[in-house]
Amino acid sequence: MELSMYNLDDKVLLDNCRSMSASVVYESEGEWHRLAFVPQTRMVVLGASNHIATSVIIEACEADNVSVIKRPSGGEAVLVSPQTLCYASCFISTKLPRSADFFSDNLEYITNALSSFG
Repeated sequence: MELSMYNLDDKVLLDNCRSMSASVVYESEGEWHRLAFVPQTRMVVLGASNHIATSVIIEACEADNVSVIKRPSGGEAVLVSPQTLCYASCFISTKLPRSADFFSDNLEYITNALSSFG
């Protein structure tokens, strides 16, 4: 089984953030870029350091016609589908936030967005 090209909706967000961070210096407060989306098909998404041979049951993916892609960011392998809400965020700043602050800010953003639905 071969890896398919990364094509989820957040690819443009990630590419744009990379180009902005390489060419523009922002003030110390930084700038958030966020996107929520639902994948159109089922697929296994590997983290950047995962390997298909050790993170995927290849026979099961082939039997179920599930493609495998590798995202440019970290994390572990996950199965996504049209029943999955995916969320991507980039923070561009001259200083990296602490990991705990990054996750806390994102959790607060998601919680507030979901609470607006009641």
